[in-house]
Amino acid sequence: MLVLLLSIVSVSLRVAHHAEVLAEKVGLSVAEVAHATGVPENTVKQRAFRAREKLRSLLAALRPGATP
Repeated sequence: MLVLLLSIVSVSLRVAHHAEVLAEKVGLSVAEVAHATGVPENTVKQRAFRAREKLRSLLAALRPGATP
């Protein structure tokens, strides 16, 4: 189960361009992440949102009774 969860997190991080997501989890502001990565703030927000949505979807598929 741990291996599966780590795989899901890995996929999610790749989808979101790991720098933005990891920085968000470390506690940097959106502005700091945008500056560090050279992308607009809205792009940082959008990528983080997409990563959370992807992770939510993948985890939902693991629930008992979930349909593939």
